[in-house]
Amino acid sequence: VRGANSWSPFSPDEFRALPRWRRLLERVYRGGGFGLYYLVERWARHKFVPIAALDPAWRRAAWIDVMPLAAWLVALVAALVALGAAAGHGWLASLWWGFALPFLVWNWSMGLTVFLQHTHFSVPWFRDAAHAARHGGQEELTVHVRYPRWYGRLSHDIMEHPAHHINPLIPCYRLNAAQTRLLEVLGDAAIVERVGPRYIRSLMRRCKLYDYDRQEW
Repeated sequence: VRGANSWSPFSPDEFRALPRWRRLLERVYRGGGFGLYYLVERWARHKFVPIAALDPAWRRAAWIDVMPLAAWLVALVAALVALGAAAGHGWLASLWWGFALPFLVWNWSMGLTVFLQHTHFSVPWFRDAAHAARHGGQEELTVHVRYPRWYGRLSHDIMEHPAHHINPLIPCYRLNAAQTRLLEVLGDAAIVERVGPRYIRSLMRRCKLYDYDRQEW
């Protein structure tokens, strides 16, 4: 649904109405700037600090969750600065190698992950939840991108995404089994792709703007 999920595409009219800097930013995002997208559009705006749109029933618990994370971040930065000064190679180098670079790599990885999870030539997008509900179930609106099994174990099966959409309460350690069963049930109706440079390039080339009236990229 437009605006509710990662990598919600603009329509051609919406894109033309954007200021020039924002159109350029969108081109950077969909041209391989996965890390910048996740850092700005997801982590900063939706993930780290509880936003005003969050259900008030959850906002207090969300802030309680954020505060120790923020304290840990401050402590980590302070420790890296102190270690860099003690080792004699400067606090900037310590911050870069100990915090900034790993954090940027993680953002790029997560940006690519959610791009692959929510972008496909044959998966439609909708302007609102009511329109999406008339189309069909979640199993028809998500992509199963096959990664090597070692990556699944390393990433807590984050790419077993259709099963997660059907029931977000499935714990990570059950996702692989749930996704396997889902593929058996769906058969040929399942949208399955194998990750690789050629597939990623094809998505970047073909999935830029979306016509919500005709439901096509």
